[in-house]
Amino acid sequence: MCNGKSSMTRQLGRHSFSTVFNWLYCSYLPYLRKIIMSVVSKFGITLLAVAIPAIVTNPGPADYQQYLYQKTCQQQPISTWDTRVICKAWETMPDAVRQRLLSQYTTRKNYWLFSIYVTNAPAVYDKSLGFGLRFVETRAFAEVVLFQDTIALEYRCSI
Repeated sequence: MCNGKSSMTRQLGRHSFSTVFNWLYCSYLPYLRKIIMSVVSKFGITLLAVAIPAIVTNPGPADYQQYLYQKTCQQQPISTWDTRVICKAWETMPDAVRQRLLSQYTTRKNYWLFSIYVTNAPAVYDKSLGFGLRFVETRAFAEVVLFQDTIALEYRCSI
């Protein structure tokens, strides 16, 4: 198509749309193709450069267990009797038993780049987002869930 004229060009004359399109297509397509491939390859390399470290540093259940212990028993003053008992038991428990016990009350949603952990144990409720070997507590979501449960409970009781 780039070397010869099409029959449509010969019929329409010298300044037809197909002639201009053919000239643009043949003149600039190789450059446009190089630019597109360069952008796509740079985007892909950048995406891999961000995704691979995020996948490698996605915290596992053992990391979450340490985080939950530090958050529950070490960072804040222990105010309730239940939490004190749980923290004392946690310290004396073997790791295998602790992991089995925690796995019964914890759900993990793994999205490869990050994980969402939800623990709903007696005296301990936690919802955290784990990424880059760190955890972020998502209090706002927990409050919304508790608020929705309260509304649902009030609605059921009023019926």
